[in-house]
Amino acid sequence: MLKGYAPATIPLDELALAVFAVELEPSSVWSRSELRTHKQAINALATRFDELVPGLREALRDSYLSSRAVGGAWSA
Repeated sequence: MLKGYAPATIPLDELALAVFAVELEPSSVWSRSELRTHKQAINALATRFDELVPGLREALRDSYLSSRAVGGAWSA
């Protein structure tokens, strides 16, 4: 895992911050090469978060994407 921590040992508030940051704007946290390097650890964190708070990560991602200009004229 990142820095050697297993996802089950990370407090929920810290886990949420990490998962949300990577889920919504990974380029603000890591470069593409760093994301590839840490992909397995990031996926493990996301899986653990989904076990604790099912559906929230997906809902947040959908909400975020619907507020961006993703092929439509919905955002400013």
